[in-house]
Amino acid sequence: MLINWNACLAYVVSRQCDDGGFCFYRALGVEESNALDAYSAVVALDRLKTDVPRREALVAWLKAVQKTNGDYPGLPTAWYALESLRILNENPTYSPRGFLETQQDQFIANLTTEKTLDGSNVMLSINRLANLLEHWDIPPRLEFKNAVHKRLQDLQGLRDGYGWPTENLCDTATAFEIQARFNWQEMSNGLAFAEACLDPQTGFRLVPNSSATSLTVLDAGLSIFQFCHQPLSEPFKSAAIRFIAVCQSANGGFGRTDGAIPTLTDTRLALKCLGSMQAFTP
Repeated sequence: MLINWNACLAYVVSRQCDDGGFCFYRALGVEESNALDAYSAVVALDRLKTDVPRREALVAWLKAVQKTNGDYPGLPTAWYALESLRILNENPTYSPRGFLETQQDQFIANLTTEKTLDGSNVMLSINRLANLLEHWDIPPRLEFKNAVHKRLQDLQGLRDGYGWPTENLCDTATAFEIQARFNWQEMSNGLAFAEACLDPQTGFRLVPNSSATSLTVLDAGLSIFQFCHQPLSEPFKSAAIRFIAVCQSANGGFGRTDGAIPTLTDTRLALKCLGSMQAFTP
């Protein structure tokens, strides 16, 4: 496996902005720290067993993302900022409990009335909210759990996968995480669908009998196998490691697939996937 760990570390560190945050396109001369890139950098550096440079500045930037009433610009920003602070063993300046309760109210209303929401984004948001509720010891309300259960049933396909507009590996992995979080053992765990998506060239593909793949797809497949305590066997493991290796660019970062623009998000996913397969030896 030809992965340049030193170049990977240098890539992540080079994307830190003057204010302490991170921005993957900083190399273009743009200083636009954002919560997603900050989270990706924190996770990547944690997996590389490296301290975050200018840690105090980053923590201050992450805390400043929150409003004085405890709210955030949106759930994605809240997720990235709060998770980053948690990994850094820091707390936000203000309690996010009120914001998270409001988010739960909004999901209850939307999931029971709105029929045109993007299923993929909805499941991802549900998973993030459920995770934050758990971390902040906020019991999910029965109405929320019932609405989520109904939505998952609506998104389940004929092959025991999940997704909108069709079953796919990424949505199936998210659905399985939600089910595991709520201990819904009677629903499909997605393993059979994940096995149907195995690919001897790249590890996993997005849907059975296709060629579409990316580091996000690989991470989804590995997540399902991990949840089911199912190791990835050969030749799929070797194929997955080779695929990750070709996603690394000359600057050390990883792109979503071979030849794609490297990002902090995909660099985080590459390191996560290697760790999932116990192939992480920086």
